[in-house]
Amino acid sequence: MNEITIGELADLPESTYVLYDVRDAISYSYGTIPGAQNVPDAAQRAEKAFLPADGASVSKRMDTKMLIRQLKQNNPHVESNIFNSLSNVSLDTLIAYKQRGEPHHFLDTYDEE
Repeated sequence: MNEITIGELADLPESTYVLYDVRDAISYSYGTIPGAQNVPDAAQRAEKAFLPADGASVSKRMDTKMLIRQLKQNNPHVESNIFNSLSNVSLDTLIAYKQRGEPHHFLDTYDEE
């Protein structure tokens, strides 16, 4: 299988190729190349192919993706819940944060309360 650029793909007649998008269904729903068919299981099989035989983790990113996949079995909205949780943060409850590049720590104002 040869890799080609989007420009090279555009020059080919549509009847001469099949284009597969192997990202998960949610990523696919955000946008894809017109005409691409989503095959999300292919991405999962590819990820599993890189796992060591003993089942040990390759990266924390992969651990997180697998954890979210497991959580989705009980809660199909877990990805959007995680994303929405980023906007439901009370700065009063954080230990530390940066605002406009300036670090803030809860101890800075702890004695004022």
